[in-house]
Amino acid sequence: MVSGTTGLYAAPFGVFAPDATNYVTVPKTDGSGSYTATLGANYNYFGIWWGSIDTYNTLSFYNGADSVASFTGSSIADPYPANGDQTSFDTNFYVNFLDLPSFNSFTMTSTNYAFEADNIAVGQVPEPATMLLLGLGLIGLAGARRKFKK
Repeated sequence: MVSGTTGLYAAPFGVFAPDATNYVTVPKTDGSGSYTATLGANYNYFGIWWGSIDTYNTLSFYNGADSVASFTGSSIADPYPANGDQTSFDTNFYVNFLDLPSFNSFTMTSTNYAFEADNIAVGQVPEPATMLLLGLGLIGLAGARRKFKK
């Protein structure tokens, strides 16, 4: 955890100014750097305030040793260039990854200076509950249709 901006990393840019709180950064060390967080359960939602998005930033998700999803800065910033602009809203924003394959760890990787992030959140989107509500709605529609036919 760091705060502030140096020549190696920059605080994610907020609404009016750079983030003044602590945040995570993965600076380049001998060609690249990475940070892996192992979580205590399986999740399918991930949220991150991705600061100064660069083409050389990669966010990868794992279930055990198996890679289940991976995203580069270029794929996130599209259609804007992932040029690492430290003060642009086009390269500093919150990203929600919904309905990911089940994961229990993630890795932030940077092959240059740097990958900055804040406000990381994980969760489980309740897919079974959504299907139950859809099923109940369809049963209700079928019952209403049957009533109107009589």
